[in-house]
Amino acid sequence: MKSRLLHWWEALIGGILTMLGFSGCGDNIIDFPVEYGTPQANYKVMGEVSDTKGNPVKGIRVIFAPNGNPTQKQWDNDTLYSDNKGHFELSEAKYKFGMVDDNVTFLAEDVDGNDNGSFKSKTVMGKNHITVTNVKSGRGNWYSGDYVISTKITLEENAE
Repeated sequence: MKSRLLHWWEALIGGILTMLGFSGCGDNIIDFPVEYGTPQANYKVMGEVSDTKGNPVKGIRVIFAPNGNPTQKQWDNDTLYSDNKGHFELSEAKYKFGMVDDNVTFLAEDVDGNDNGSFKSKTVMGKNHITVTNVKSGRGNWYSGDYVISTKITLEENAE
């Protein structure tokens, strides 16, 4: 008698679990985003390079280092170049949220020789020189929003 009762109980539990499992796959399921990996945010990095007279400087290599170390080759550093108007921009940078903070650093280097003038390298960092603006809020999960990181870099000419 005990063994028949045990089989009946196992069948009942198995049936309930099967029904619950299949009912979870129907149309009434709540749509949750799949979040593998790490929390992230989207960044637009932009700025302009000028000389001490306010003229735009073309052809300047700008290394953007969200972690504050532009001199080491790291996977998260990005290299940009200033255009004819002295502007540089990276539209779709994705980093772990929290990676971009007060350590954000830009390194501007004249790498084209004397083609557009000759300028000293300059490192720019800190809240007085770099602005981080939240332009779109996150969803309260692993997506932390959209940010714009901007700076203005003034280079001194090399004395020759």
